[in-house]
Amino acid sequence: MLITSFYVKKVNCQNHLIGIANITIDNAIAIHDIKIINKNEKYFIAMPSRKVREDCFVDIVHPISSEVRDIFEKLLIVGMQVLLDTDLERLSFQIKESSLKKDFYSLSLHDYAIV
Repeated sequence: MLITSFYVKKVNCQNHLIGIANITIDNAIAIHDIKIINKNEKYFIAMPSRKVREDCFVDIVHPISSEVRDIFEKLLIVGMQVLLDTDLERLSFQIKESSLKKDFYSLSLHDYAIV
């Protein structure tokens, strides 16, 4: 399994939400609307969710292990920081061909090219 591409977009909200991201896995599965949040100078992601009752949300999709969540967070947060250093509103990243055979757990932003 590889994250073959991901996309980050700036969001202008008055709360802690700073961006929205999409991830594509193995050019076969897409996860949309992952929230990137900055609260008290700490960045984290919130997976897509739906409201099940008043003030209660459940994730629609989520990583099963903390290691996979860490990979998602690492790529999306660093990608968002790259975007925040530009005047652009969005950036797309595609895995480099030289990284296609890498292990999922060893991926870093250096394995991706901005497209």
